[in-house]
Amino acid sequence: MEKSERDIYVTHIEEFVKRNKKGRLKADIEIINYLNRLFGCIELQRINHHGDFERLTYRKEHSLINLFNGFQVIIYFPYEGLRLYCSLKEASKIPYINTILNSEFKDKPITFKCIKNKCEIHNSPKIIISIADSDSIILENDKTLKNSLARY
Repeated sequence: MEKSERDIYVTHIEEFVKRNKKGRLKADIEIINYLNRLFGCIELQRINHHGDFERLTYRKEHSLINLFNGFQVIIYFPYEGLRLYCSLKEASKIPYINTILNSEFKDKPITFKCIKNKCEIHNSPKIIISIADSDSIILENDKTLKNSLARY
């Protein structure tokens, strides 16, 4: 993915999550649905607290809505149709992602405020749109991200 294309996605997301004319924020589920439509990712995985990759079914993904908070990271790989959920701790173990989280690149994670349970304002997860593909990201164990993903 080219950087300019990534910037277009970032602009679309920032426009969508803005407060409306009455100053209201969007609900977390509304934002999740928008991101799902925007990127159309069909492969959903998460890195659990043991560092293992797990494939997510729709039901398991739906339960992650409760984890839609500032301590999580969602990484999108649009050309691969991949969405990866993980904690900040697990994300910081991936050198490429850690560099983005620490704002060492021009690319920065997207963050915003949203509404949870129709009444609570909270921080969103850090959303990263990767311009690198999963086969070019090397993990701490010297495997590529793609080779570490859970298989069917």
